[in-house]
Amino acid sequence: MASLLAPDSFSWQHGSLEQQKAAIASRLGVLAEQNSDSLIAATQQELQQLHLAQQAIDTHEPQDLAVELQASTNAGLAAAYTGFSLASNIVIAPQGTTTAAVATAIATWKDSSRVNIHGRSPRIHELPHRGGLTAGALQQAMASTTLTAVYLDSDRLLELTPVLFELATQRAPVVFHVPIAHQRTETTAERVADLAQVAAIRNAGVPVLLAQSMQEIHDLSLVALTLADACNLPLVVAYDGVTLGSSYQSINAATSSTLQGILQEVTVSLQEATRSPTLSPEEIASALATAFKVYQSASGRAYNLFEYFGASAPESVVVTAAPGSTNAVNIVKA
Repeated sequence: MASLLAPDSFSWQHGSLEQQKAAIASRLGVLAEQNSDSLIAATQQELQQLHLAQQAIDTHEPQDLAVELQASTNAGLAAAYTGFSLASNIVIAPQGTTTAAVATAIATWKDSSRVNIHGRSPRIHELPHRGGLTAGALQQAMASTTLTAVYLDSDRLLELTPVLFELATQRAPVVFHVPIAHQRTETTAERVADLAQVAAIRNAGVPVLLAQSMQEIHDLSLVALTLADACNLPLVVAYDGVTLGSSYQSINAATSSTLQGILQEVTVSLQEATRSPTLSPEEIASALATAFKVYQSASGRAYNLFEYFGASAPESVVVTAAPGSTNAVNIVKA
């Protein structure tokens, strides 16, 4: 099976396996009318490979991996799983502990011939650890117009701010997974997640989703990847790379059939946004809200663009982002 599913042994086309099988079946009908026996045989073999890929997806690969993650996972594995399962390209800059864990996990899955929901193993690109070529290497790795998952640390995100502007303008389908580094506070010397590096790219035109738990990393990464693929949008998913990166929790990981269903439903629900040459911030927010609703229907877990906690008629409102929002809510409760 591994040889049939190796990315270099078969010319996979972007799109779902069902779409590919339908196209090949249509091609077989045309070849039959032309009495082209040799091409019919080659096309039938191509169709058989697609069937084998679907069997691998339905009966072994992603489901087994999802079950493994449900037992115990950390931040790196939760983010790596969704990217490996959905993206055609994966770009990794393995600098910190969490991104290094991502690189190790993805390399292991690829070496064991696991495949994604498209029936193929993603193309893997590893960026240099440091240096001025970071942005250029990223652009080269993302030359493809297919969905790309990027894994890099928060201090490297600032280096790529010009690239983020360009990706937003080009409507590139890419999701950055960013573990946030810790910094010492000036008052207590306590080390906390430093959101400044992520907040610094807020004007780059790229939506940022902040996850506060292992489950949220999995869920928001999944939503971001399906939205990026459906609407050709760049997004960032950020999370506490130290606290979540060093602990293990059980999560509800989506199986391949669930992933396929969510991707198809998001694509259908956002057809108008997909066709639009440009999207305003309001339209992007609306598309994200739609993706959240689709995910809630599939998983039972609800997410919103923002959440409010407090009095029904407040005199003052504090706007904060994860992980600071948890502390703010605790203060209000006290």
